[in-house]
Amino acid sequence: MKTRLAFILAVGLALHLSWLTVWCQEEEKTFDLRNQFHSGQTVYLDLKTTTQGVATTKTSSKPAQTPINSELESVISYKTAGIGADQQALIEIAFHRMMMSGEMLGGTTQDLLDNLGLTEKIIRLKASPKGKIEEAAGEADKRGGLNDSAQSFTRQLPYLQFPDQPVALGAQWKESRRVPYSTAAKPLIAYTTYELDKVIEENGENIAVIKTDMHIHETDIPIDSSSQTGDLTNVIIKFTYKEFTMAGRGEIRFSLDKGRVLSAQNTQNVTIHMEGSTDINKSSFLQDVVQSYVQQSLATFSEESPLTKDESTDESKHPN
Repeated sequence: MKTRLAFILAVGLALHLSWLTVWCQEEEKTFDLRNQFHSGQTVYLDLKTTTQGVATTKTSSKPAQTPINSELESVISYKTAGIGADQQALIEIAFHRMMMSGEMLGGTTQDLLDNLGLTEKIIRLKASPKGKIEEAAGEADKRGGLNDSAQSFTRQLPYLQFPDQPVALGAQWKESRRVPYSTAAKPLIAYTTYELDKVIEENGENIAVIKTDMHIHETDIPIDSSSQTGDLTNVIIKFTYKEFTMAGRGEIRFSLDKGRVLSAQNTQNVTIHMEGSTDINKSSFLQDVVQSYVQQSLATFSEESPLTKDESTDESKHPN
């Protein structure tokens, strides 16, 4: 009887250890996340952003509210112009469409490419397989007065920053990035946490689903546009960000097989309190405005151009 009981206990223990081993193996499965580059390949970003909220202007009598309602459609291309011996890729970024519409523009549609000076602009960056981004040699000098809006779009790359080592499901890594406001007296820093949520197979493709959580919170930041030169030399904006707060959550779908982002979506809640003045032709207009809005973005990346025939890519914008 004792022998039989010992046998049963031994079998049970073996089964338990076997199950535990399998469970641990599943738990310890890791994924080496990295970007892949192919010389001559062009990836297109089709980005749609909607903004809804209200701007409250404080006055001595009664606050006035103005709706914030806009839609922005952008198409940007990222061409891998070459790959160095260190596996860093030279990425050429070109802007093809940037159309804004909404109540803020009186129901009209405005082409922002000319206004932002992006029609013929090419930006060159270097990206590593693990997502480290650097300016290409001499790019800072050539960029000159590239405005903040344009700089922010250069960061919408189809390639991500990843940990150096393979990671398991549930792993998190962090990134801090300066928000490009060149006239700010101190940097605005965006802090983002990435989490590898799951890896799925879809149409034979292995896709990493990555959750994102981003936040910015800064106070009392002076802004002075007089430090910049440009076409609007008769307009000087001086104010202070009494509060600059953004909090956003999103999801990125990254192809492990292609080594690039397939799509990304994000929702941000934004509160910006600006207090100061705008000087036009030496006449000063005091302002005290609180902007509160929700911004939703949907980005899709494809090797097929979403451009219309009239907007088709001009290959001269990507010199060899």
